[in-house]
Amino acid sequence: MPRCRGFTTHQVLSMLEDDSEMNGADIFISPPLDPDCSDEDSGDECEGTVDNLTRRQLEATAEVTVRHGSERIRIGIDSPAPTIDEPAEHEPNVIPICSTPFASHENVAQETSTSSAVEATQESITSTVRSSKRLSKPSQRLRESMPLSAVDSNISETRKRKTAVPALCTVVEAQPAAKKKSLMQVTRAWVKDDIPKTQDAVASAVVKRYANSDFSPSFVFEMFMDEKVIELLVENTNRYASQKGKHNFQTTSGEIRLFIAILFTSGYATLPRRRLYWEPSDDVHNTAISNAMTRNRFEELMRFIHVADNDNLPAGDRMGKVRPLFSELNARFLHYFPCAKDLSIDESIVPYYGRHSAKQYIRGKPIRFGYKVWSLNTPVGYCIQLDPYQGAGVTDPQLGLGGSVVVNLVSKLPTGSYVLYFDNFFTSLKLLQHLTDRGIQATGTVRSNRIENCPVTSVDVLKKQPRGSMDYRLDSQKSVIVVRWNDNSVVTLASNCHGIEPMGSAQRWSHAEKNA
Repeated sequence: MPRCRGFTTHQVLSMLEDDSEMNGADIFISPPLDPDCSDEDSGDECEGTVDNLTRRQLEATAEVTVRHGSERIRIGIDSPAPTIDEPAEHEPNVIPICSTPFASHENVAQETSTSSAVEATQESITSTVRSSKRLSKPSQRLRESMPLSAVDSNISETRKRKTAVPALCTVVEAQPAAKKKSLMQVTRAWVKDDIPKTQDAVASAVVKRYANSDFSPSFVFEMFMDEKVIELLVENTNRYASQKGKHNFQTTSGEIRLFIAILFTSGYATLPRRRLYWEPSDDVHNTAISNAMTRNRFEELMRFIHVADNDNLPAGDRMGKVRPLFSELNARFLHYFPCAKDLSIDESIVPYYGRHSAKQYIRGKPIRFGYKVWSLNTPVGYCIQLDPYQGAGVTDPQLGLGGSVVVNLVSKLPTGSYVLYFDNFFTSLKLLQHLTDRGIQATGTVRSNRIENCPVTSVDVLKKQPRGSMDYRLDSQKSVIVVRWNDNSVVTLASNCHGIEPMGSAQRWSHAEKNA
């Protein structure tokens, strides 16, 4: 929840509900510092509701202004402290702070003896402020529940009462706020021009000999779930059973393969409960499953199945228990990669309704609860790399979350010339420039707040023009083009120009979108 000084917004609103003489209240929530670092889910660039705020919006600072008659009370994270005794004009910017926390510690007993005096002085100051403010009881309750530093210092001079600073308090200089890490600033020269013709810096990767071969489904399965992966499951399953006290439990690679086959079968022939596959009733009984393995043995394997050693999990990795399996599969995905030139990056959801710190809720999606997985794919659906999402904390501050995902997924690709496609969650001009430096082409829809002041026609103006109207600008220094056109809605697209032929690219994109 957005934070006010000493209060959450819910606490402030609950206090205001008891104030019958309140004329109104205004709540302002600061926007996120950097829109490129947003961790919200992908969607329409103009979409956004109060019920689907991002993490950075929820952690943003807030300010509340209460209108109580002719008086205004401001509560905010940056609200200045009330003036107890105004310093002289020539004195530096100071804040009165009680000296007890900053004492020299030469005499601990002296600090203890002054604590009672501090409390008595604070009570005296509080009673003086209360008596000088002839407020109604509801407003008085609001003031008493707030810390003194939350009261606006702009109260009229006639309503202020100066109080001498107690002798037991000292004056220390205000410490400047810590500066946030500055992000990379790029100056772009926008011109109305098309993408220049360039040559591929790197030759296309050689297509693997097995890319067009005809294999049976079981052979393809064995390519990825080979003996090494199965042995990984066998070793860690036996180890986990031993850790749980089942020292006589042992499984084999053949039994693990049979266990995986039952899991796949249950995905096609779904039943409300797992035990129904072994029920004798004709409407639910599955002969293949019941003859392959007993119910108790399957449930025992389901209890102990593991792919990692729980005693040696990597620190800070929420997916540490399944990370070895992802690593092994990604290595095989990359080894058998057919080396297509056009690749796409997007997100997928693995349904899950249990409890886990990495579980996601995405409003408006077909699968709302589950694990989010970033994936790099070919046009025919071949998955090249998988990366489970475990929180927005692991990002490159220069590229944001989406850009960091793209760079991480393409970092393991073999040498070659590629063209990436992604949606507006990932696209930013900084990412396109980063990919250009690495010799990778990329195209994607982009949000209006990520085009870095590109002077293309605004959305409000373009949507009033006929369908097919468009505008574009080229960054002549960084070779990034931004195109915006009016179709069913206004669409903004950005691309780097590496390896793009000058066939009227802006017009070609607009024409292709209309025909689609």
